[in-house]
Amino acid sequence: MDWRVQFEAAFETLLLRLRADMAIKVLVVVNSQLMRFSTGEVQYGNRSSQVVYGLAECVHNVSHKDCEVCLEKSNDKLLKCCGGGNNYKDGGTVMVAGHCMVRYETYKFFSHVRSGGRLDASNGSSSSGAVNILVSNENGGGKCFRSKVVAVWGVGLGCLVVVVFCAWLLRRSVVNKTKVHGLSLNCTRDTE
Repeated sequence: MDWRVQFEAAFETLLLRLRADMAIKVLVVVNSQLMRFSTGEVQYGNRSSQVVYGLAECVHNVSHKDCEVCLEKSNDKLLKCCGGGNNYKDGGTVMVAGHCMVRYETYKFFSHVRSGGRLDASNGSSSSGAVNILVSNENGGGKCFRSKVVAVWGVGLGCLVVVVFCAWLLRRSVVNKTKVHGLSLNCTRDTE
């Protein structure tokens, strides 16, 4: 079986598990707070290293029903726009839509859950430094685009190089004018 087909099946299974887990967790209260996120992983392919990881989270001030609807729409958009094997080689995808966020990666980007029911910071890292981002508005419209962290850093570094180069040219121009002006003063004194 083709790895893309295996990945897409695992990806769809992961999204369904995250959504089902969120529906169950609404009944669980930890330290008087509802659990508003879910993490999971699904293995695909022949190797144990082929795993897709996912996280789903809703904001704390929305109803369970709004959270469920948001996750359903997010999952549908992820499957349609960025779904499965299309982004496997390029990294994962983040879907941000109103009251919820769904993210998947091919590396483990989340760590354990603290006792307060909140997720600790990520301890994973992307080998490519890239994350696909899908932003959706309330009307259901969305746009899938590629966000390269490396490109942002490259543009920033490029701007810094241009500023330093311009400063060097300006300084060089001032120094040369001073030298030329100093030489012309010395030449007029020598001729007198």
